[in-house]
Amino acid sequence: MSTPAVTHVAAAVQKHLEHEGTGHDWQHIQRVWHIALKLASEEQEVDTELVELVCLLHDVDDAKITGDLASEEVLPLARSLMQQAGLAQLRIEQVCAIIAMNGYRKTLKDTKKPVQKSLEAHICADADFLDGMGAIGVARTFTYGGSKGRAIFIPEELPREKLSSEQYVSREYSSLPHFFEKLLKLRTLMHTTSGKAEAERRHQHMVTYLETFFEEVSAPPAWQKLLAAYK
Repeated sequence: MSTPAVTHVAAAVQKHLEHEGTGHDWQHIQRVWHIALKLASEEQEVDTELVELVCLLHDVDDAKITGDLASEEVLPLARSLMQQAGLAQLRIEQVCAIIAMNGYRKTLKDTKKPVQKSLEAHICADADFLDGMGAIGVARTFTYGGSKGRAIFIPEELPREKLSSEQYVSREYSSLPHFFEKLLKLRTLMHTTSGKAEAERRHQHMVTYLETFFEEVSAPPAWQKLLAAYK
């Protein structure tokens, strides 16, 4: 049973993201929330309220929605919604700390000292990554690309390699490279045992999809060669 604060925040986030059109909408938030609760149920001594709040608020200040990278550092809307829910300042800072450290782009930063993450942070990261994989990951990739006016596939536009965090947010001209620049790498970034198992299942779905896609569009052999490394 969720706490009253979680229920309050959930209603506010639903209202804010209900009509969001890039694949980071309320349905995405709900899926991440429910996946995280499932992962948490397989672990010991989890702060469930913290997990729920992070999952509910992890995208409300995301630059993919706001268009402003600075918002990801300050997290103004997440803070405001938690204040309105009557949460203590300590709890607000705990939630914001996890949101600020999680996300694929953060894994690309060249940091000499690795960030130590809590179990709750690992659960939330795994849940968000899982919703970027499998059949739903395929759907979200093309939803996001379409919202940005990108082509589905440009045969000569091969994926970029060894991206920095700055390069990752730079514009792509088609959607297909995103599988190789991010989604097919996610299974290696999972933390929880149950998350790893589910990631493997969803990874294989994406590989099968891409094999079929490349056959149907008669993609150049270079694409199948790239995919072979992820089988």
